[in-house]
Amino acid sequence: MLHNKKLLLAALIFLSAWAFIRYRERLTIKHVNEDPRSTVGVLVKKSEYKSYTFHVKYLVNERSYILKAKVPQYVYVARNMGDTLPVKYSNAKPRFAILD
Repeated sequence: MLHNKKLLLAALIFLSAWAFIRYRERLTIKHVNEDPRSTVGVLVKKSEYKSYTFHVKYLVNERSYILKAKVPQYVYVARNMGDTLPVKYSNAKPRFAILD
């Protein structure tokens, strides 16, 4: 019985985390699509822990932001530090951005 409760609790925690991540992704896309703007960012960090991730620095109104974006493996290996990448961001809330 105790084993089942632990398993149920672990599943609940996992599903809650997954739902939160999906919510944030949808919120970002919603904000970006409401009033999109484009710019160019610079690849400042690559990470391959559990997934392939880019950290892209971009500027809006003289303020810098960092976008963390998951990318497919073929994109990850094709890009190098310092490469420029197109970024689409929300004009109202520039911290919300996606790779374009």
